[in-house]
Amino acid sequence: MHTLFRGLVGLMGILFSLIGLGFLVAPGRLTVPFAIQPSSLGGIATLRGDLGGLFLGMAAFTLLGALPSKSRWLLVPTVFLAAVILGRMVNLFAEGAPGPGAGPLLLEIVLVLVLIGAQRTLIDREETGER
Repeated sequence: MHTLFRGLVGLMGILFSLIGLGFLVAPGRLTVPFAIQPSSLGGIATLRGDLGGLFLGMAAFTLLGALPSKSRWLLVPTVFLAAVILGRMVNLFAEGAPGPGAGPLLLEIVLVLVLIGAQRTLIDREETGER
C-alpha cells in the first residue's frame, strides 16, 4: 500500500509542478480550464504569482513528502488544498452551485483524501522503521 501512495503522491507532485509552471510561463493558456478571466496585466501577474506560486509550492512539498522518511511534509499541501476546498464551499453556499465548476471541487476532495491516506500510511510505516 505504501508503494501505491508514494506513486500517487509523486504523480500529484508532477501534476502540481506542470500546472505551476504553466501559470508562470503561459498563464493565458490556463484561463479557460480554470474558468478565470483576468481583466488586466495585473490579473495576469496574479495568475503567475499567486496561482503559479501556490501550485509550485504544493508541488515542492508533495514531491518532498513522497520521499522515504519525509512524509510529514505532506501536511503542507494537505492544508493548502483544504483551504482551497473551504473557499469553494463558501462560494457554493454564497453563490449557489457553480455548474461545471463542481468538477474541481470533487477532484480537490479526492486529492486531499489521497494526501491524508498517504500521510497516515507512510508516517505509520516510518515510525515503525519499515522502508
